[in-house]
Amino acid sequence: MSRRDGAQAPRSISARVFTMACVAVAVVYVLLLGVFYLQSAWQADRTYDRVLKSAALAMLERVYTLPAGPSVDVPAAAFDTLALARDDRIFYRIYTADGRDLTGDRDLPHATGPVSAQPRIWTEHWSGEAVRFLTQSRRLLTEHGQIWVSVQLGQTRRTRDAEMMRAFGWNALGLSVVALMLCGLVPLGARAAVAPLAGLGRDLGARAPDHLAPLRTTPPQEVSHLVAALNGFMARVGDLQVRNERFIADVAHQFRTGVNATDAHVQMAQAARSPSVASAHLAHARAQSAATMRLTNQLLAHAMVTHRSSAQSPGPLDLDALLRETLSQTLRDTRFAAVTLEYEGPDDGQAWIAGDPVSLREAVRNILENALQHGMPPEGAMENRPALALRIAVLCGAGHITLEMADNGIGIAARDRARVLERFATQGARAGTGLGLAIVAEVARAHGADLALDQSAGGGLTVRLRFARMAAGGFTGGDPGHNAPHGLGGANATPTDVTPRGEGGARNRTLARRDGRIGHEGGASDRACKGRQG
Repeated sequence: MSRRDGAQAPRSISARVFTMACVAVAVVYVLLLGVFYLQSAWQADRTYDRVLKSAALAMLERVYTLPAGPSVDVPAAAFDTLALARDDRIFYRIYTADGRDLTGDRDLPHATGPVSAQPRIWTEHWSGEAVRFLTQSRRLLTEHGQIWVSVQLGQTRRTRDAEMMRAFGWNALGLSVVALMLCGLVPLGARAAVAPLAGLGRDLGARAPDHLAPLRTTPPQEVSHLVAALNGFMARVGDLQVRNERFIADVAHQFRTGVNATDAHVQMAQAARSPSVASAHLAHARAQSAATMRLTNQLLAHAMVTHRSSAQSPGPLDLDALLRETLSQTLRDTRFAAVTLEYEGPDDGQAWIAGDPVSLREAVRNILENALQHGMPPEGAMENRPALALRIAVLCGAGHITLEMADNGIGIAARDRARVLERFATQGARAGTGLGLAIVAEVARAHGADLALDQSAGGGLTVRLRFARMAAGGFTGGDPGHNAPHGLGGANATPTDVTPRGEGGARNRTLARRDGRIGHEGGASDRACKGRQG
């Protein structure tokens, strides 16, 4: 298989394991070589130092006293013992503590330190090569009292160094054989270790595209997290596939129904003999076409929300700023001309959550559309009463923030509230596409929010979305407000509804304006979002 220029070749796990193992073996090999070298040198010195000690004791035993002073009869056996190292030269000296030499080479290097019966051994460069010296003393009783007599022996290091290198060589040879065997066995062990991965690859490669069942193998502990991640990924893909298939089937059914209804009205208009009947059928066809267009927009919005819930990661979001922007845009629609809207935000105008602004904006729009579609006031309302009254509030609680949107429409019966959150579930004579509240439910699920439907104080519907609250101090980069939408409101706007509240204006109250913008009633506050339970 050809590889594109610049493409990086895949790295082999076996090669990586082999490299790491060889590096580890090499480090241990070097360390053990050092240990064996030191051990061999110590063993050689220990052996030949014993020979020196034995010869020195034999010489000290042959020192005796004469009237003229101490004398010595150097034993031949001592030199015979030292002569076992045939390649070495021997040096010796026997002397008293007052510096009088009895025999031997008086030019030998003198030992440092006090006279002692314990042998002193050191290595020194002398006579052109390294020499191992030993000095040992004994007390000798004379007619003038006790004196110290010392023996100094020297032996070159040729034989002991050769013995040391011989022992080190054998140790190094055995260690090298073991190291090579380990490096040879590492690839076999690496291949055996990664064999379960090859089995997983064969299992996945043999599956059909729609086979997303979890892997049933029992993997080694080191790759169990990989198998768990694969199973979790396939479960998410399977769930998405099921939802997509269900969505496609629902979309096909809804479009088929709308297109068939439009086509039927057009055929009846063609077959009508009266222009009025044909006009009525064409009006029905146009209405059905508009309904199909609304359904298309809702389906696209639902698909967008579903996609973003699995593809986008939520980020810091000021819910208050998003609501003000969304309401400012929505109220410019002429359909909301007669709508009275009251917005009650947090004390300081900031309510931070982890969210996706696009999905949340779509959810708010669908709640408003649902209120406009079904929010007609009950019969018998006063003539000067607005067609629809909406109240939107952001309530801050301990650890959560609640978005509450209430209207004074016809509401939803308690028994139907769970059903209307499903796709294409409608109710009443003014049924819409059946996707508005389903989109809201999908957005709530994607944000981990609690969604509740209830009856409002005006007899209509209250939609509550309860989000986990994020503290502003948890964001980096200074004040988190720099991420919030800007450009809302206007200094010259005039309110259409300025109804005093019983709280004396303590809350930050926002009203709908004639130009469709959102503004504040009351002064600004520097306080944080207070702990009011939603």
